[in-house]
Amino acid sequence: MIKLSRAEDAPTLKGPGDGRTKVLIDSQVGAKNLSLCWIKFPVGGKSDLHTRDVEECIYVIKGRTVVVSGHERVEFGEGDAVFIQAGVEHYHENIGSSELEQIVVFSPQGPESILRDLPLE
Repeated sequence: MIKLSRAEDAPTLKGPGDGRTKVLIDSQVGAKNLSLCWIKFPVGGKSDLHTRDVEECIYVIKGRTVVVSGHERVEFGEGDAVFIQAGVEHYHENIGSSELEQIVVFSPQGPESILRDLPLE
């Protein structure tokens, strides 16, 4: 099976935090081991402090961001990717001068179900 998911067809959800999210790949399209989301944060926008019980990868399409876990700060931007191990408490923040646009992959699936419960924009 090959399944196309168009961002323009996915509903825009309010969150996390100040962000906007589109869930593009998950069990609803037949994926069994991962999910993929598009997330955008305004300048200065950030997520709440959270811990996931799954692995998380973030790839920045546009802008600059920081992931903060305790005293550890990892800053990165366009074309960079970051891996966050399961169980690591952290938050994300847009530290750039423009909107932050990123792709987030969760494996195994799980957090996308929380994101799907966010209110529609």
